[in-house]
Amino acid sequence: MQSELRKKIGFTLFILILARIGIYIPVSGINHSSLYKSFENNILSNIFNLISGGGSSTIGLFSLGIAPYINASIIIQIGIKIIPFLEDLQTNEGESGRKKITQITRIFTFLWSIIQSCFITLWLKPYVFNWDLIFIINTVISLTTGAIIILWLGEMITQKGLGNGYSLLVFHNIISSIPYLYKTGNNHFSSTEIFIITVVWYVVIIGAIFLQEGVKCIQIISLKQLSFLENYTKNNYIPFKLNHGNIMPLILSSGTITFETFIANILIGNQRMHYKLLFYSILKLYRNLSIIIYIFFSYLYSTLTRNPKEISKVLKNQSVSIIGVKPGKKTTFYLSEILSQLTFIGSIFCLFGLAIVPYLASSVTHLNVFQGIGVTSLMILVGVAIDVTKQIRTYTISAIYDEIINNTTM
Repeated sequence: MQSELRKKIGFTLFILILARIGIYIPVSGINHSSLYKSFENNILSNIFNLISGGGSSTIGLFSLGIAPYINASIIIQIGIKIIPFLEDLQTNEGESGRKKITQITRIFTFLWSIIQSCFITLWLKPYVFNWDLIFIINTVISLTTGAIIILWLGEMITQKGLGNGYSLLVFHNIISSIPYLYKTGNNHFSSTEIFIITVVWYVVIIGAIFLQEGVKCIQIISLKQLSFLENYTKNNYIPFKLNHGNIMPLILSSGTITFETFIANILIGNQRMHYKLLFYSILKLYRNLSIIIYIFFSYLYSTLTRNPKEISKVLKNQSVSIIGVKPGKKTTFYLSEILSQLTFIGSIFCLFGLAIVPYLASSVTHLNVFQGIGVTSLMILVGVAIDVTKQIRTYTISAIYDEIINNTTM
């Protein structure tokens, strides 16, 4: 068991290293020195560094990163709610239905890769040695191929490594961007400033862990237990997480903002300054609306992963009921209400509890270090770290039990 765990860790690290190397394989036909100078004072450099993990001075094979998959997932998640065919695949066809949805997501990822590759190619026109049809085709094919390889690498980690592959790729990008943010920011801090930074990040990280691990236990009782109420204990319950969607709503909501920013900036290009000022004003408003977008995806994802109707049906079939709630429609309504309340509280705590602490600290201390990694990135880091730690702990405990069993049988 321990050897299997070591293999999984080694395989995961190997795939992450491959994904990182691909960022630095440059697309041919580009004047990289000219592009690098443009990156120094360009909003797209921040977007590329967010997607690829920072430190990249050009357009590489894996520059699209996981972004096409995120955008494809957004479309599919919304489609499941509004298209009966997709909803039926998700709820009624079990594992085969989920495999079909995965295949549809792959197709949409491929299409999004082509669309985003085309936009990047158009934006690259001023930095190309020889702008022609051959360059356009080669660049689109290169970037699309890179995005599909990243998709495949993510699936390989999920199947043969540790944790969710797509989440780990995003986690890896954020971790890789930290040295870049430190390098570009003010890295000369006094002892007082270091103390403030440490305290603030400790508070935010503890809050993020609480949000990820917070659970509401709904007490249940079976028909058999009703006959022995004197022996009834409160050990039977359904756990509902405070942040049931985990990091996926954050990834999806931040993905929409990143993509919209990227496309709008390309379309504006080198237009007059007042157009750009208008764009940045709209963008600021849009980022404020990201709160609503995040809450929307939280509700959407929680209902997809925890269907109150399905839970109510399973409880009824097993002759189990929630204490104080009648089986059937009332149980469904009760569970829906609990899920909605937890999702709303979790979303508000995440956005106004965790996000406001670094913002206030930055306003008071004027330290730019708090603006480097936002609450989205922090939640992703904490969520993925907790998920991987739990998997490692599971393997370790299993190994201990196997050793005990082997010793007793001998």
